[in-house]
Amino acid sequence: WATNQSSGTTDVTAPSSPWVKLVRQSNNFTGYISSDGKTWTKVYTTTVVMNSSVEIGWAVTSHVAGTLDTAKFDNVSV
Repeated sequence: WATNQSSGTTDVTAPSSPWVKLVRQSNNFTGYISSDGKTWTKVYTTTVVMNSSVEIGWAVTSHVAGTLDTAKFDNVSV
């Protein structure tokens, strides 16, 4: 674990039950969404300098202080 690291968000109008894909090429990360897992739409690209080996995970937020949100993740692969 590391402290004081950066993070980012982007607002996306996504289809219900969307597929989400994150592609890393060196220090460049590109996020995609899809309604069927076959046709992908790029939604965001950013550069984050980090080691070649990293730990990953999913996070969910309501964006409202004091309000919890929930999500279901399935068919996750790395």
